[in-house]
Amino acid sequence: MATKGKKSARAPKGAGPRVNTPLFFLLAALLLLFGGYYDFLVFAAAAVLAVLLALQIRRTGGLTLPRGPVPWLLLGLVLCAGLTLPAAVGPGMALTGVLRWLAALLFFLYAATFTQEERGLMLDSVAWQGAIMGGISICLFLGTLLTGGEDANGRIDGFFQYANTYALFLLVCLALLVGKNKRQGLDWPAMAVLLLGIFLTGSRGIFLLLAAAGLCWAIYRLAVKKQVRPVLMGAAGVLLAAVLAVALSGGMVLDRLEAITLESSSLNGRLLYYLDGLELLAQHPFGVGRGGYLYLQPIVQTGPYILKSIHNEYLQAALDGGVLSGVLLLALVCAVVFRRGAPLRERAAAALLGLHACIDFDFQFFAMLCLLLLCGVGGEGRTVAVKKPAVLAAGGVLAAVFACFTLPYGLSFFGNSRGAYALWPFDLSLAEERLQACADLEEAGEIADAILRQTSLSMLAWDCKFAQAAAEANYPAMATYRYQYLQLNPYRPEVYQEMTTLLENACVQAPEGLELYQTLAEQTAVLLEEVYARTSPLAYKIADAPDFSFRPALLIRLETITEER
Repeated sequence: MATKGKKSARAPKGAGPRVNTPLFFLLAALLLLFGGYYDFLVFAAAAVLAVLLALQIRRTGGLTLPRGPVPWLLLGLVLCAGLTLPAAVGPGMALTGVLRWLAALLFFLYAATFTQEERGLMLDSVAWQGAIMGGISICLFLGTLLTGGEDANGRIDGFFQYANTYALFLLVCLALLVGKNKRQGLDWPAMAVLLLGIFLTGSRGIFLLLAAAGLCWAIYRLAVKKQVRPVLMGAAGVLLAAVLAVALSGGMVLDRLEAITLESSSLNGRLLYYLDGLELLAQHPFGVGRGGYLYLQPIVQTGPYILKSIHNEYLQAALDGGVLSGVLLLALVCAVVFRRGAPLRERAAAALLGLHACIDFDFQFFAMLCLLLLCGVGGEGRTVAVKKPAVLAAGGVLAAVFACFTLPYGLSFFGNSRGAYALWPFDLSLAEERLQACADLEEAGEIADAILRQTSLSMLAWDCKFAQAAAEANYPAMATYRYQYLQLNPYRPEVYQEMTTLLENACVQAPEGLELYQTLAEQTAVLLEEVYARTSPLAYKIADAPDFSFRPALLIRLETITEER
């Protein structure tokens, strides 16, 4: 029962703020380990958080609940993810969505046990860690150039292995250093490193966000603080970093700056994704479960692309957990940004995270979501008394559950698809991973059958069934399975060509199935025409624009099959 008016447990009176805390080291580790992108890292962190939170509650005698909507919004996201399980494309995948949001809730509750000063010190340390990580990334980038090597992307991907979110992390660290009340001498070179790192990532979205944030900061300094010198120094620093980045990158930065136009492939591609995603959301307003978007996108897509995440966290949350889930995530970000009494730099950092989440999948990197939540804790809380044995039992159970899920996803990350699938065969992604690695056609067929019992939307499973039928020269089955595969690859010309060639050969090799082949030929022609008609004008503005030059000749071949006697 809640003890009304009782303040959260804090450090003993007169004691200084806690430093080198487990929370900081956990967050630092996530930032270094790919930003916590992979599921096994999230689950391992959650297991640790469950133990730490249980021990803290046992020590203080109660659970600290910060005032405000954030913990309830996180709980709502957990429940929304859970409600999608029965109707999800893959319930095993959807369960990971529940666990990831539950991990975020555990992080927030544990962060609430620290004082505002302690959390401020953590954010200072994170900002410095970002500068060190940025410096290492710059050195590695320059080392590659000096040794005559070539970077795969020609720009810094950093520790996250994804340039855009890594650039956002560097920008958030820059905002945290700029907003410090008492700046130290070494903060200036750290900010210079962060600026240079941002430009060398070549992230155009971050370039625009940096410009907007810089403009807001300049207006604040001039209009509120009446300070001109910091604005001039800041502008000069940004310009110098940009020029240096252009020189070091061999013009890459300048090329990407010049590519910021309304006709850019990146902008039009995202608009295409969002419109298709909204159509899918209209068909599935209660969500498709985490991971389901990848499997359903061929049904609604109006251009050639394959995406695991839709590059918009709010729309992704809605697709995963339903419209309500998207609204809750947006409300959570707004609650953090507009939290009463929050330091300005924490609001700025949260605003940067929330804005960039409109155009990318930043919160799939668990460390970035944790940074947002760390900025969202504050103010007085209330302590809910909890019995110590119950706390230890609940913490132990939660830690054990997360540890159990860490194992299969950890095995998957390290290439042991057999072990991962054996431990958790209900996740479609793990099943498909095992299917791809399987050398035995009979075993692969069993896995494909298991996948197809869950969903008919797996192109890998249909491809495996086709291979099985081909081994037996079963042309009717080959044609049927290839058409299923084609439906899930509507923008690949070579698949249409393969399908048509297969039908032509089948008419000769196994004429007893002629009626089936003619039906499939008609359906293939109809599918091609439907895809051609529904293709968005935006699709022709992206780098991988659709190619329908094969269409007239292919339709003639398909018509020949349907007229064969």
